Amino acid sequence: MFQNCLGYALNVEAEKFSLLELNYSLKIEEAFMEKCQELGKEVRMILSMDDVRGNERLVLVYGFYDYLKNYGFYKEWVKCDFHVVWRKSNGIWTHKWDKDSVPEEVNWDEFRKEYPEQPKMFAVIVWTERGVVKHFSYLFTWKKRLYNI
Repeated sequence: MFQNCLGYALNVEAEKFSLLELNYSLKIEEAFMEKCQELGKEVRMILSMDDVRGNERLVLVYGFYDYLKNYGFYKEWVKCDFHVVWRKSNGIWTHKWDKDSVPEEVNWDEFRKEYPEQPKMFAVIVWTERGVVKHFSYLFTWKKRLYNI
């Protein structure tokens, strides 16, 4: 299964690389929102980190920009790229550099050298299996109280 920085932030694994790529013909915020909707994620653009609600994940999206890709035996400028980081419930920022890397905490000093621009901020509802179970458990408890069952 494939999971790049986008897949990691949205808790999505894909069979094909293209499923976790963005539409480069759009603005970055439009491309990210389009991809979230395509993947069935509820998303909204926010202006402040304080705008995130309890059931949402704070996601920062950087890009699009040109970058120098190193193929080992030669380098070339690639037209577009993006990067996505997200904040865990404990306040730690995390990301994956690419599909082959392991998730890690963001080292902001190093990160800002690679991505100096201001990110776009989003609040995304990302249900994990545990979150869905917790959600249904809450609904059942509410129904039990309502109907005294």
